[in-house]
Amino acid sequence: MRALWPAMLGIAVLLAVVWWIATAMRHATSGAFYFPIDDAYTQMAMARTFAQSGTYGLTAGHPATSSSSPLWVLLLAAGFRIFGVRAAEPFALNLLSA
Repeated sequence: MRALWPAMLGIAVLLAVVWWIATAMRHATSGAFYFPIDDAYTQMAMARTFAQSGTYGLTAGHPATSSSSPLWVLLLAAGFRIFGVRAAEPFALNLLSA
């Protein structure tokens, strides 16, 4: 247990900082969930299309490789397929990755 305290402290600090940022963001946007850059929305659109139609691209029936991170799109698509399309899902996956 003694050797685990640095990891536990790091996780606690990470969660505290994420909570503070998320709270400030939700306060500034009146409760809406936004991402600061448009690349997140491109990844989410591709993941949604892939989860719903099986087409890897922005539009169903028109495949396109417009993503800079194909594995991330596949992870998001799996989450969208299981849990439904939600804007907070990439945030949750990022938090789990951290």
